[in-house]
Amino acid sequence: MDGDPRSASLRRRGLAFAASTEECPVKPRTAESYVRKLAKAGVLIVLTPYRKGAKGRAGAHAGKWRLKPSRNTGPKPLRAIKGRIYDPNVGRWIGQPKAGSDEA
Repeated sequence: MDGDPRSASLRRRGLAFAASTEECPVKPRTAESYVRKLAKAGVLIVLTPYRKGAKGRAGAHAGKWRLKPSRNTGPKPLRAIKGRIYDPNVGRWIGQPKAGSDEA
């Protein structure tokens, strides 16, 4: 992520590396799941969509995302909880609850 951090984009391996510590490593698949949830909630701008490779062949493309400037609300990470995104920086939920959920 060079230059202005507000314009920085990310990929799952880079996010997994940046989020990992010695005590708590983050797998690329976990980072990818988190990013997909953020994208679905409208928090990220999709620069390059994820694309699966053909079955039994190489060619998958991981995708590339960027945080929407309006969603840069502070230093605390967004939380993906039960199909919704919680922003602890402003104390608000982003997105809609899942159908059939008893969340308010």
